Amino acid sequence: MIDGVSWAPEKLRGGGVRLTTPLRPVYIEVTLPKKVVGDSGDMSALIDLAAAVRKTVPSLDPDDQGPNDPRA
Repeated sequence: MIDGVSWAPEKLRGGGVRLTTPLRPVYIEVTLPKKVVGDSGDMSALIDLAAAVRKTVPSLDPDDQGPNDPRA
């Protein structure tokens, strides 16, 4: 979970990662290339997306909330 948003990661050939938000009425899919995640699997780029995801596509999971979630 990153800032109140759960992501399901999938490693891709070439070292990138595809992440999908589960338990939301609309799935959001983000692909981070290897140059972004590096060898360590850094997914901090998702921090910039978390607030927009929480605001526009509310979670169906009551545990999937961040500090600024309107339901919190």
